[in-house]
Amino acid sequence: MTEQSSPVTTRQRARYRRGSRSSRRLTWHRKLLYRIGVPIGMALIQFFWRTCRIVRVEGKEHLEQRVLHGKPVVICYWHRHQLLCWSYLRKLIDRGARIGWLISASVDGEAISDIARRMGGGIVIRGSTTSGGAEALRNMCKAIMRDGVSPGTTPDGPYGPRSEFKPGIVKVAQLSGAPL
Repeated sequence: MTEQSSPVTTRQRARYRRGSRSSRRLTWHRKLLYRIGVPIGMALIQFFWRTCRIVRVEGKEHLEQRVLHGKPVVICYWHRHQLLCWSYLRKLIDRGARIGWLISASVDGEAISDIARRMGGGIVIRGSTTSGGAEALRNMCKAIMRDGVSPGTTPDGPYGPRSEFKPGIVKVAQLSGAPL
């Protein structure tokens, strides 16, 4: 796992962690499955990244100008572009950007959070529209204003409709003063 230029402490990571209201729990067999599945998932993602190339990034100049100089932004990408966006943002982290991820607070989001942390993805903020949305919104604003983190998120939400902006991420930008 690679570290960011300004490491994030465990306490800072825990500050943005949120549980789910789902009745599903992280049982020992699910933990075992994730322990086995996460390294396999990471290998598949890295294979995907090595076999694909990013041709164009909309707003690249504006994004890099801000995040590489410590000025946070709210980074948005559609769900269907998530893996390629993670690849691009991962490269920005290697160049010194402070990037965070909004990942579901569900039990299934635990595996994705683990993958993000192992990739050296900075701060993971847990929550979604269906689970801990208000707390996730507050935690994203705190991460932006206190820690200078640029959170990456999918504004179309996990249940769609596809490529339709939901109001929560706009509210984060309004409350924090960070541009989208």
